Amino acid sequence: LGASNFYINLLGYLQDITQSIEYVSKVSLKHINNNHSKLTLNQIRDLLDIQKVISEMFESIASAFASKSFGDIKSILKDKSKMIGLLEDKIEAQISRTRTSEEKSPKNAALYFSILQESKDLMKEVTNLIEEYYVSFSLESWDNNDGQDFLEVGVGPICKTANLGDVVYNKDYKYYNPYVHENDTSVSTGTTPTYK
Repeated sequence: LGASNFYINLLGYLQDITQSIEYVSKVSLKHINNNHSKLTLNQIRDLLDIQKVISEMFESIASAFASKSFGDIKSILKDKSKMIGLLEDKIEAQISRTRTSEEKSPKNAALYFSILQESKDLMKEVTNLIEEYYVSFSLESWDNNDGQDFLEVGVGPICKTANLGDVVYNKDYKYYNPYVHENDTSVSTGTTPTYK
């Protein structure tokens, strides 16, 4: 049941991410097709800053999964508020520009606000997705893992007396497989393996 809930939550986050990307694409294309004025230089600079932050976030996530360094997910989650803060700062800057009449086109401002808001939602959805992954596989909230540089995977509480090696690598156990025992260096009988 827990795994089903996990996958349903992940699918929900993925759907939200897809909808955010689709929305930004559609409103941008509509703006261009209707020959509305282009974004101002300040808006373009802001969007390039946001693109850089989002790209770095995705590269960090991809790197963590590719190298199986799931502890890196924690550092990405810690940067969540910084990334959201950047977008909120850009929104505030645009509000300020609109008030000082630096902004000439209401359609332009509407497009820009839409892109900023959807980018903010996208960042939240992506970080929620990786937080769900992190929490589900470490069995505790990501912010309670201070000092932990690895990810524990399990489905219940750790039991120090029920190691995998005590069962599978016991020669008296009916499912003992000498081939596995001789060739597996990841677990030794009677000791708890480290997961770093």
